[in-house]
Amino acid sequence: MDVRIVFGNRHEIVPARGNSENTHKWTMFVKIGNKGINANSLIEKVRFGLHPTFGMDYMDIKAGPSQKFEMGFTGWGTFGIPVTIHFKRELCLEPEKRQM
Repeated sequence: MDVRIVFGNRHEIVPARGNSENTHKWTMFVKIGNKGINANSLIEKVRFGLHPTFGMDYMDIKAGPSQKFEMGFTGWGTFGIPVTIHFKRELCLEPEKRQM
């Protein structure tokens, strides 16, 4: 079976609030590009790497019933995000790593 995995981000400029310099609202995502394939049946979790200013190295996301593997924040700039997809153990696949 050929499975297409789509990953990327959505971004918008938002007004800063109070003394905050955070004007970038973004959401990282990983999804299955094939219609009719349940992402939860293939992917256990997605690990998104974070910039040191977040105070943690990464965030693991497990999809709920929505089948969405995504996370979002409001921040002040841009940075690269390493993404590691952990497939279901029973598939016997190695984690897939990419850099955004």
